[in-house]
Amino acid sequence: MIEGRAGRPAVFLDRDGTLMRDTGALPVFDPELLYPGVVEALRELTALDLPVALVTNQGWVARGALTYNEAEQATAGLARYLERAGVRVLGWGFCPHHPDVDTGPWAGRCVCRKPEPGLLVRLAVRHGLDLGRSVMVGDNLIDVEAGRRAGARSAIVMTGDGSGHRGLIPAGVPVLESVADLPRLLRRGFPASNPS
Repeated sequence: MIEGRAGRPAVFLDRDGTLMRDTGALPVFDPELLYPGVVEALRELTALDLPVALVTNQGWVARGALTYNEAEQATAGLARYLERAGVRVLGWGFCPHHPDVDTGPWAGRCVCRKPEPGLLVRLAVRHGLDLGRSVMVGDNLIDVEAGRRAGARSAIVMTGDGSGHRGLIPAGVPVLESVADLPRLLRRGFPASNPS
């Protein structure tokens, strides 16, 4: 195991639209919302000695539709479920801010809302990760950009918003039908770096 070594790689994963269906409703964790093959794929990453970290924007908090604790419980619930299923979850983080909200503690711009790299950087510092050897996977171009800004490599899945972004994906960013394809990509060799 690579646990305990500094500079280890990890796989950062967006939540809604990447690991589970985004219903457009307030986020709660329900195992029925997970896309097919997600748990098995993440178990394969654990077998490859690649822990996962969950990173998600939750602007619902800034808008007052969800409390900080409720958003925290939704993400923690997914992490606990995956851990019980045999997935090594290194950590998780969420951004409660929203740039279009003018008042309140979570109003305005921040360094943690993707495409900013703050969530990835914070987890990397906390867990001694090498971002240059790590991967960010999401269903949106903001996920790809967050990975690039953090110095990680990125891939995009065609679940969630991914298929709508197909024509806008930068050259060199791997396109996966779903997270279930990620272990195969990592086994055959991920592209050396993100495009600038």
